[in-house]
Amino acid sequence: DLAVARARGIDVVGIGALVQRPLAALLTDPRIDRPRELSGKTVGVSGLPSDPAFLKAIVEADGGDYDSIRQLTIGFKAVPAMVAKRIDAVPAFWNAEGVALAERGVRVRQFRVEDYGAPPYPEVVLIAMRKTIRQRPGDLRKALKAIAEGAEAVRADPGKAVDRVAQRAPGDDPELIRAQLDAVAPLFTPPVRLDRDVLERWADFDARIGLVDERPDVAEAFAFDLAP
Repeated sequence: DLAVARARGIDVVGIGALVQRPLAALLTDPRIDRPRELSGKTVGVSGLPSDPAFLKAIVEADGGDYDSIRQLTIGFKAVPAMVAKRIDAVPAFWNAEGVALAERGVRVRQFRVEDYGAPPYPEVVLIAMRKTIRQRPGDLRKALKAIAEGAEAVRADPGKAVDRVAQRAPGDDPELIRAQLDAVAPLFTPPVRLDRDVLERWADFDARIGLVDERPDVAEAFAFDLAP
């Protein structure tokens, strides 16, 4: 999303990363043993430009025929679409929809993007407008420090974190919240920090899979001096 926004002329800059690994995966019917077996099948997509590029990257990395796949726009309804068996696969988050499906007893197979050519790029990136970085760097440093401390607090007492989320999201299942937190919590380390070497490889990957026409300029797209 950061690369796409910048390609469209929006001068946003990544200033930190909350999760240090990709959360994106292709969730498929359990009878699909490899991504290339999706050739000729139906895959649900959200409508975001990243979904087709992501699907193409995984399927072609496994030698599949991306052009033969039927893409059905389902919005952000991956879980009900998979439960109803309307689709054979969907790009989704293994820590969110993947866990939700498992909690409902729905068997799926996961193909994570970093197993099919992607570097271990950060999935949840904190961004700011460049003018904000120029005008309020001290405030951004304090915010990032607070977020890093919050991530450490969640790791230290996940039960308390689950209770707080459940209080602020009435109707959400605390057991599902806990399962999703357990899945993602190990990826909070190191909290907030950006890894330039990884991001250079991410830029190569984004250009290679066609998500953007030109390789992102990492030095322009990220500020490395704000995170604690």
